[in-house]
Amino acid sequence: MAIQQPARVKNAAQADRRVELGDAGAAGAHAIMDLGGATIVHVVHRPGWRWSTHIRQAGGAEWCQVAHVGYTISGCEHVRLQDGTEFDLRSGDAYVVPPGRRTA
Repeated sequence: MAIQQPARVKNAAQADRRVELGDAGAAGAHAIMDLGGATIVHVVHRPGWRWSTHIRQAGGAEWCQVAHVGYTISGCEHVRLQDGTEFDLRSGDAYVVPPGRRTA
């Protein structure tokens, strides 16, 4: 893929916006950075975080309809796709997850 835009760098501390998950961020936080053509999210999910509890209720969708590309630094997240496929994202995993997923 050819990138046709100037280089842009942001640190999570310079996030354009933040979303606290749970009471006062007890379940984690998302630091959202717009890099012009790409949105990068630094995600921290604390133990007890669940997509069904902390994201689905806010957005109203049964399944996440956004594709995700990422790298798991630490921890484990169980993913379930609409087609029935299930897998875990663990420390050191790079991933591409299509739309139509939720985490258990």
